[in-house]
Amino acid sequence: GMGTDWMQINDGTGIAFTDVAFSLHTGVGCTPTIEPPDTCPESSMIPITVPAALPYAAVGQTTCGEGDDIDATCMGYYDDGEDVIYELTVTSAITARISMDPGTTPYTALALDDACPLDAMTCLATVLSTSATDLVIPCRDFGPGVYYIVVDTWPPPDCIPSYGLEIEECVCTPGDSWCDGWGDANACPDGTELFTTD
Repeated sequence: GMGTDWMQINDGTGIAFTDVAFSLHTGVGCTPTIEPPDTCPESSMIPITVPAALPYAAVGQTTCGEGDDIDATCMGYYDDGEDVIYELTVTSAITARISMDPGTTPYTALALDDACPLDAMTCLATVLSTSATDLVIPCRDFGPGVYYIVVDTWPPPDCIPSYGLEIEECVCTPGDSWCDGWGDANACPDGTELFTTD
């Protein structure tokens, strides 16, 4: 009949979905329509434009209170905590390094992809750690376009109370070589595209 009925929707794990919009029509031949929540809400992303903003450094950041927008990604269990999404807009080609200091928080993740939500299997780069140690995406080439950086955790802990994120351009001496994020050796032809790494 007419009126409002309440129901709990879950994915079979016993954990109820939140922020699910749906409409239910009853009658012959009608089926419910369920829309998933917005997993990459533009309003909650932190925008960064490079190379103009380089070097970028943000300290005292937190994922606490930010919600769990990213799930079922290349980070595996490390995408189950509260997360922060950075929208990285690259206006001209650069080579850059991204690092995240999780402070004293263990079980943290740092991921980079060119799609949001992040790919379920492989991202451009993913760094995970069970200990409270810096996570580093080594120097890699970025063509013009939009990329997404995600900071997340494998609960517990549910969030990172305080972390720092840095993005810096990689520079080297002409003639040096380096390993990029793919593990490929590269040469530095003009002194602006390379950073020597181990």
